[in-house]
Amino acid sequence: MKKRLLIATDAFPPRWDGIARFLAEIIPELVDYFDITVVAPAFPGMKVEEEMKGITVVRVPTFSFKFGDYYPPRFPGKVLAQFMKNAEVVWIHALMPIGITAIRLAKKRGIPVIATVHSIEKLLALHSLSEKNPFRVPASSLVQLVVRHLYNKCSMLTVPSREILDAMTWQGIKTTKTLIPLGVDTDRFRPLQDKKAAKLAVDIDPSSKVIGYCGRLAREKDLPTLYRAFVRVEKKYPDITLLIVGDGIDDIKRQLSRKANVKVVGSVDNVVPYLQAMDINVLPSLTETSSLSTMEAMSCELAVVATPVGLVKEYITEGKNGLFFPKRDTHLLTRQLLHLLEQPRLIMEYGQEARKTMVRHYGLERTVEQFKTALSVV
Repeated sequence: MKKRLLIATDAFPPRWDGIARFLAEIIPELVDYFDITVVAPAFPGMKVEEEMKGITVVRVPTFSFKFGDYYPPRFPGKVLAQFMKNAEVVWIHALMPIGITAIRLAKKRGIPVIATVHSIEKLLALHSLSEKNPFRVPASSLVQLVVRHLYNKCSMLTVPSREILDAMTWQGIKTTKTLIPLGVDTDRFRPLQDKKAAKLAVDIDPSSKVIGYCGRLAREKDLPTLYRAFVRVEKKYPDITLLIVGDGIDDIKRQLSRKANVKVVGSVDNVVPYLQAMDINVLPSLTETSSLSTMEAMSCELAVVATPVGLVKEYITEGKNGLFFPKRDTHLLTRQLLHLLEQPRLIMEYGQEARKTMVRHYGLERTVEQFKTALSVV
């Protein structure tokens, strides 16, 4: 008999981010082993329930206002209580209204809770607020206290890297932690051999070199650094294109859309064609755990230039399958991009090595097996 699994998440399609993409990839791999119910916000847009066969998706109504690109759910306790009656294990993603409420209700009912750590909430709070905000540092410290309290109520935490595991232990989080690096579907995320055709498919001049970013448009992603570097690179390569795939804060979208050769396509259900059209993928983030979007780009055989954050430091080897630049360092990012554009051979070599890294060490199959075990034994 299948174990009854309740997934409580504040991130789920049609609002796409790293958590939503992770769940969209892994849930279909778990339906043969678990009876799955997903409780998630009713975000505006096309729902994916019809594509996720064999699961039940319950939508919590959202408020009409939003924070960035996030519409908070309306009081999820009643919905969660109803569907938690039959749950044998609860799986949490993101410490936001649904996740927090699920921890509280599961603890009260004695149901084991697994929480998968997708972000360092203290750093997320620090970098998601404007640097001019006087409450930025106090808010980050308060978030750390709340996070410690909530994670200590869980039965198990799954974390993507040893560095994060050790940091959480040092912060006083005593819950059992299991190391499970995230993986990518390397069969789905694969290169298209005809790069010109890939660019035409997403309405980009096939003769243009494409620098790309895929992810949320949020402050902690530091898109202004990428934009400033692109403006500098453009002076030497006027036909270059900056391709931005994702949605988020309106002010960031407006800044990115100022130039004709910056293409902001918004949130899309299938990012593969856009990744295939890129020549170089950039991750300018100030904080990450895994950066699934970077792993997907590497699986599509892209040369990547990234900040050394989270698990990224482990799967990118400088000068072999990608390049690094320090956080907020527009000057060095510009140099790294020019270095690649001036030597097209490196773009190809780094891309090939990047895909080999994902295929050999970060395939989705290993991640699925590890989560099957963790969700079964708790």
